Amino acid sequence: LHLGVDEVVAAAMGHADYLVAHEKVPRRKVTTIYNCVDPAKFRSNLSRAEARIRLGIPVDSPVVSVIGVLRPDKNHRMFLEAARRVLDEIPAARFLIIGDGPERKGLEEEAGRLEIAGAVHFLGFRRDLGDLLAAVDVNALSSKPEQETLSVAVVEAMSAGIPIVSTDVGFMNEVVI
Repeated sequence: LHLGVDEVVAAAMGHADYLVAHEKVPRRKVTTIYNCVDPAKFRSNLSRAEARIRLGIPVDSPVVSVIGVLRPDKNHRMFLEAARRVLDEIPAARFLIIGDGPERKGLEEEAGRLEIAGAVHFLGFRRDLGDLLAAVDVNALSSKPEQETLSVAVVEAMSAGIPIVSTDVGFMNEVVI
């Protein structure tokens, strides 16, 4: 098993442990290299207030973002349910859903059903992530456990200095903690 393989790259220490325990890759053949991003890509010259004004968000509103393709495994419905709960306690809060995908229409309908559509901004796919993150107080990851291993979107937000709230999925505990 794995005779023709010199090295296997794991995305996290937990991933390395999984490869050894479940895939039976010899420990000596496993190297961990964390995903990385260029932090300069996620810096902005905008102040928090300027970034929020550009988005049409009140300057003093707390802002939570989620970044990712809008498909079932990313579990944006959980994000919207959490937004509903936050809004019950902090009515001024605003939520940015950054990304696009097949679930968008259903998620927009869900925001309406939860009566939070006015507080949720569906921004679609964006290349100006640094300017968007300048408006954000907290970034969330709501992915389902059976799908996510290590979210690059979370690493991107962290590189902009944004704190993370994440479901306990994959090897995100290594990144967030």
